[in-house]
Amino acid sequence: MAVGVEWPTIIHKVGILGWMSTFTMVHHTPPHIPFKPADEWNVAQVQLNGNVHCDYPKHYFDVSVIEILCHDINVHIPHDMSPRIHNYNLCAAHESIQENWGKYTNWLLATGAC
Repeated sequence: MAVGVEWPTIIHKVGILGWMSTFTMVHHTPPHIPFKPADEWNVAQVQLNGNVHCDYPKHYFDVSVIEILCHDINVHIPHDMSPRIHNYNLCAAHESIQENWGKYTNWLLATGAC
């Protein structure tokens, strides 16, 4: 394979897919997330507490570089409830979920990203 083709493939596989896989692991596999047998599984409960909302440190001008690079995917609970919610509406959706269903959701690190 030509060198010109190999590097973009390596960057894509390791960089982009590795980056997204890391976020998938962070949001869906913390030990406090309940795993239930099929007969106890409930779609609404999984959407609310089968993942975590992450707050990342603010670096520059009170903004998190990770949040900018990932289009607020750290505001993850609304994304799992409906992947059709656009990234610019994730914070508003998250606030609504917290007001109405907050006791059923999970947080990782600190609160208040939005």
